[in-house]
Amino acid sequence: MKPSDVSKLSSLFGLTIDPKWLAVVAVLVPVVVIVIVVVYKRVKARGAGKKEANLPSPTGAQAPDPTAPAEAPKLREAWLEFLKRLPSLYRRSILNFEHYVVLGDSAHGKSRLIDVYTDWQRQQKQFLSSNPDNPELPVYITSSAVVMEIPAKVLRTHGQECKQALTKLWKPLYEHKTPVAVVAVHAQKMLDATFDEIQDLGETLRGKINLLASIRDKPIEVRVVLTNLDAMEGYTDVAALCRNSGMPLRVPLRGAPNAETALAAWLDGMKAQLPRALLTVDTAAYGRILRFLNGASRLIAPVRHLYTSMFAHEALSVDPIRGDLYLASQPAGNPNPLAQGDRAPGPDPRLPHLIAAAVVAGACMTLLGITFAHQYSEWSTAKEALKDYVPNAVNPKSEVRHRLRIIEFTQEHDSYLDTHPDFFAGARHEMRKQFTDRIRQDYLIPRLREVAQTGAPEMGQPLRAHQRSLYFLGLIHSGKNDVLSIRSTRDGKDRDRLVLWSTMTGIEPDFIRDYLNNTDEPDLRAVVGLEIQNVDAHDTKRVWQGFIDDVKKAMADDVVTVEELEKLRNAAKDLEPQVARLRNADITLDILPALDQQRRPEGAAADDDAIDAADESSGPSNGLARKYAPAFGRFLDGYEAFRFTDVNELSGMLATVRDTGLAADEERGLLTSLLSRLSALYRQRLTATDNGRMVQIDWEANSFDELAWHASIREAKAHMMVESFTKTATERDIFFDASDVLVPTTWNPTGSAAAVFVGRRSIDGRFTREMYETRVRRPVLALSDFFDNVKMVESDRKELIEFVRKGVQRYAANFRTGMIAFIRGFDLTVSSPEELRVALTQMSAETGGTSFDEFLKIVDRNTRLNAQSSKTGALESMLVPAHDEMKIFDAWHGVVDQEKGAPRIIEYKKILQQLLIDLGGSLESAPAAEAEPAKDGKTETASTEKKANERTLETELTPTGRVFLASIVDRKGAYWGMIRAWLQGSNLPSEQQSPFLLPLSSIETTGRRDVENAVERSLQRELMLDLERIVNRFPFDRTAREEVTPQELTDLFHPKEGRVFDFFRRYLEPVSEIDGEGGFRIKSSIRGVRLSKAIYDVLNASALLSSRLWDDAGKPRTLDYRLITVPFNKAPDGDDALTLVYLNVGEGSLFNFNQKHTAKTMSIDWTKTGSSQVGVQLTNTETKENSFPRPIGKSGSYFSFLRLLTAAEPPAPVKEPPTAQLYTWQITLSNNQRVSAQVVVKNDPWDTFTLGAAVRRLANR
Repeated sequence: MKPSDVSKLSSLFGLTIDPKWLAVVAVLVPVVVIVIVVVYKRVKARGAGKKEANLPSPTGAQAPDPTAPAEAPKLREAWLEFLKRLPSLYRRSILNFEHYVVLGDSAHGKSRLIDVYTDWQRQQKQFLSSNPDNPELPVYITSSAVVMEIPAKVLRTHGQECKQALTKLWKPLYEHKTPVAVVAVHAQKMLDATFDEIQDLGETLRGKINLLASIRDKPIEVRVVLTNLDAMEGYTDVAALCRNSGMPLRVPLRGAPNAETALAAWLDGMKAQLPRALLTVDTAAYGRILRFLNGASRLIAPVRHLYTSMFAHEALSVDPIRGDLYLASQPAGNPNPLAQGDRAPGPDPRLPHLIAAAVVAGACMTLLGITFAHQYSEWSTAKEALKDYVPNAVNPKSEVRHRLRIIEFTQEHDSYLDTHPDFFAGARHEMRKQFTDRIRQDYLIPRLREVAQTGAPEMGQPLRAHQRSLYFLGLIHSGKNDVLSIRSTRDGKDRDRLVLWSTMTGIEPDFIRDYLNNTDEPDLRAVVGLEIQNVDAHDTKRVWQGFIDDVKKAMADDVVTVEELEKLRNAAKDLEPQVARLRNADITLDILPALDQQRRPEGAAADDDAIDAADESSGPSNGLARKYAPAFGRFLDGYEAFRFTDVNELSGMLATVRDTGLAADEERGLLTSLLSRLSALYRQRLTATDNGRMVQIDWEANSFDELAWHASIREAKAHMMVESFTKTATERDIFFDASDVLVPTTWNPTGSAAAVFVGRRSIDGRFTREMYETRVRRPVLALSDFFDNVKMVESDRKELIEFVRKGVQRYAANFRTGMIAFIRGFDLTVSSPEELRVALTQMSAETGGTSFDEFLKIVDRNTRLNAQSSKTGALESMLVPAHDEMKIFDAWHGVVDQEKGAPRIIEYKKILQQLLIDLGGSLESAPAAEAEPAKDGKTETASTEKKANERTLETELTPTGRVFLASIVDRKGAYWGMIRAWLQGSNLPSEQQSPFLLPLSSIETTGRRDVENAVERSLQRELMLDLERIVNRFPFDRTAREEVTPQELTDLFHPKEGRVFDFFRRYLEPVSEIDGEGGFRIKSSIRGVRLSKAIYDVLNASALLSSRLWDDAGKPRTLDYRLITVPFNKAPDGDDALTLVYLNVGEGSLFNFNQKHTAKTMSIDWTKTGSSQVGVQLTNTETKENSFPRPIGKSGSYFSFLRLLTAAEPPAPVKEPPTAQLYTWQITLSNNQRVSAQVVVKNDPWDTFTLGAAVRRLANR
């Protein structure tokens, strides 16, 4: 029993308060106080700011600045953006850096000052990002400082919005950290400024410095830096002198009476260093130094005015600390104005966390005190109740009252005051143990002994000593873990186990629940000395299984007599009162095994009543089952048979068993015979008064009911019929008898058909539509009706349906195979164009009545098998295989649909009619006459040019060839494409397409030969003579004296107008495609056409030549050759030295002075004649005179360079570049000595003119 979570604190405070609310109050009060303090401080600070803002200015009321911006600058946001870029470690310690606030008017050098005197750019490279580009507030982080540059627009803004923005920026930073203010002042602008302008600047700067000092509440050091001094003549030399001499560029103002005096003193000190300068610098620099020192005195008055205005005493503000005056230079001088600031550590960032921790700790201690007081009150009340508690079966009010007080303390609590923390956990555990031990020893064990001796029978119930004793043991040895699920009010079988235990033990459910909830560890000590009655025979399976076996025997007999049925009824009447002892047998049997699996608590000592060492070493058992085996062993062994027994089903086995016979003849006939016998069997009606029963005893399932008694006999007969039918019919046809004589359907019975359509095919008599309707469909539909009207055993029904379905599938598969063979038997054989026209005439006749039409109709009619039910019109499942097998002919039906006018076959015949027209008349025209060669051996290309240009591959072909050509190029309107498109649109399968493709096979054979002959004939006529002639000229033939002319090359190889490419476009392009290397080849999709590979070799070589000589637009290219010089090979004997090798190619020249390698590209205009030569220069070593021996040259040639190469020695390979060759010429000197002139040509210069080999291979086929 679970008590309320409301604690009773009246004994402590005199009030009844929910402890949860006390815990909430203890935690929330410190938090609320902190929030109130923080809010109060912020409101107070905001009010003080407004009050200070409303105070009148010390100098009197002034009109608002009209130039002040309407919107406050976003300074705080810019600072947070800068912090966001920093690592978290830097963000937390940002106030431990030195802080500098750089002020100054626009263009006074603030950014340049920061760049020169800090290392923020170096930190930027170390991934410490500054934010110099933010227009609102540039911020820089260096290795030891944070520099904040106040923009000029903020400096010049005096509005309230600006003040609030600066306060919002500086207050979190400088309330506990002292920054240094650095004022950047442009020196030249100071000289040019008026007194009022300098005073205005000083007052403006003082206003921002005062705001910073008020936030810090202490004086702020202000350093002034004169910038842009480099613009004054001589300052750069003065700064260099100071850096080299170690003199500071700083005017010390601390302790000085005024800035004017200090600056004048510094200038006097610098003039005192002039003798040193005279020794260290040159005269010009010295003069510049003098001019600077003389002119620098002009700065004294402006600086004095600035300091006077900026550091004037004000009654309402803290006077700033006057820092030194620094003179900026680049590179940076010494000392650094942005160094040596406030190095005091910033505020401890841990302070807020320490305060929060202290507040939380105080709240926790308060909560702990309240928790202890509450738990102590519950413990003391329960302790007094346990002293007076006595368990008994009568359940007096005192027992209930004491028990409730005890469990109010011992129960599992979930409230915060009972669990955070649990001060009395040990006391609670000990009180539970005492409480449950008292119940077990003083109440449960005595009741167990009483039940074991007497059985304690209920009114009208049999003695059940073993069962009830086990339920008591279940309580005694159970605990909070409740391994028996005693507290469950609904188990997997919808049973209330708590009520069951209460019924079997006679104990109230609340008492059982409280006992189990307070038993932390089950008691594993066995109860000794139990005396229990002998096992009743009805607690074993012998009586019950004997009855069921008698029923099974009666059902197994062919005839059940009245005497046998009466005997079974009397036995059922005797057993019915004993059924109650079998209820909940599974729970009863699992009590001891479940208790035996419980483990002893760690550290608990074993005694004589607990498990022994053997038990612990044998496995998970704790020994309880072994201890109770003498008292319950025999009972449990026999009772195990009823673990899965459904007593409700067992009670139902009191029905009458009627006698009947069981006999059936084997069925060896066809499907129609089986159907007749099954119909006769199931016409007998069966009656029943009850549903079937299922009883399981000792793992054996036993079924019995009236309907099963009668129906089993009938189903056994039906099963025997079906089994006999399926076994015998697997080896024969179930639709046709072997003795049936059926007439086949034959096409072309005489086998003639005018020798055009050949083939004599027939269809087996079984595979006709008429036989299918009478012998297959009709019996199957009758069997389906039988199943609809009769409830047959599902397994036999499925077996028979599947068997018939497989029989239909075998029949339909053979039907389809026969029809496909019949279609393939149709063939067309023609040996001449005339026979082809005859065949096409018959096949294209739209009136029908031809052999072709008869063939189409036979297939169409015979493949229309009806698989629908005659009643519903839906597909019959057993006939679905026939429907599926015939789906392959759906496209055929769509083509040859007589009821719809067969539009698809008409389209096919239209194609054949047009084909017949194209093949009619001049079916085989004579080949075109070849052009006769002229008397000089040249093809008469000029006289027949117009005629030749009109010739194409298509005009050279016969009608058959043209039809074939249209098919292979897949041109729109080609008959191959039209017929294939028609077949694709008709969705005819490939095995049904052969009759419609027959006219094309003959055209393929004739057309293939026609295409081959036309290409060969046209090539010989139009190109071969000119190609053979031109490849025998230079440079195609290196040894030829006669040279090819540019006009000849243009006529043949021009990419736009050349005859080679014109021939390709007219004859080869329809049958060609680009190969993987960029050349041309015959189309891979064309099967059977054999064009010589040599033709394509000539075409591809011509394409290479054309690409070298002309560009894509048809304009001539130059022939480019890459030439490389080589070291001189050998000098001539005597006083002459080889000093130069030169090579002239057209207008270009290559000179080799025997120095480093020189590479040059020579471009040759092959459309014009030119000259090329190679020679050397000799220099006399004594007189230094140069001489030029006669060079080797070639002139008057379009390819003079190639001619020059032929005059060289055979080329030799070189290592680098790998594709280059070395050409050597021997130059003869005046004394008949020879000297070598060498040059390297990078690539093969002859690879452009390799056409000759391909032409010769083509000519020599």
